[in-house]
Amino acid sequence: MFYERWNAITAALSGILLASGSVVHYYEVTTGVVFWTVLLALGAAWCVVDASLGTNKKANLHSNLAHRFIQLEKTFAVDRDLSDEERESAIRERLEIESNEPPTIYLLNELCQYEVERSVGVKGEAMKRLAKIPNWRKSLAPLFSQQNFTVGLADK
Repeated sequence: MFYERWNAITAALSGILLASGSVVHYYEVTTGVVFWTVLLALGAAWCVVDASLGTNKKANLHSNLAHRFIQLEKTFAVDRDLSDEERESAIRERLEIESNEPPTIYLLNELCQYEVERSVGVKGEAMKRLAKIPNWRKSLAPLFSQQNFTVGLADK
């Protein structure tokens, strides 16, 4: 959902900025030219970042992998014991799905672990470690691994 939202915001932002830029150009607005130029440049830079991160592709990959996992879960939803052949087939399918997953994003993985612990009522040490993570790092967790940060944090 993070990548879907990022992509939607980028599309909306670029549309608004392009429309605004067109209106400013059409009416040959002379006041605030620097403001509009900077705003359009920031919008263009945002679009470049979006394209270079490939948020649309990442959102599609996540959606595809989630769909495949749900299909695999249906195998286990039957009200009977699986045969050895069915179990082996399911394990092969799970490994195939996992082989298509992107590399681990360490800080995001740790934040998810905290969320799970909090949802089952575990408090204490995990919450203390979570409080030590600056908000700006949390907000960038889906974009950058930040492995070195979490390795040091887990040891404390």
